[in-house]
Amino acid sequence: MYASLSEDSRNLHRTRFDWSHAALRRKHGTPEHAIWKGIQQLREMRARPCFAADARVQTLDSGNQAVLAVRREKEDDLMTALMNFSEQAQRAMQPNGAWIELDPYEMRILIEE
Repeated sequence: MYASLSEDSRNLHRTRFDWSHAALRRKHGTPEHAIWKGIQQLREMRARPCFAADARVQTLDSGNQAVLAVRREKEDDLMTALMNFSEQAQRAMQPNGAWIELDPYEMRILIEE
């Protein structure tokens, strides 16, 4: 192992951590808080069974060439992601057959209970 962080080239691009900015994650309305909440939501989502390594993954027909639909499932846990790869708003078909509007480049995650 390395004796110090400065000897490890993976730390070359890293600056000194500013803990005053990190403290802003607890202050509502700050960008730091929004990022922190987003990361927290991702952690919670990734803990679901449909994100396990052995989950079934498939693409679905979204009814729109500009929208990619990916479904993950394991046991009774289902998740579908709709991703608009267009610079225009697009309509896409959800797994239940209903249509949904997506903003340009929007990704929508649908958790099926």
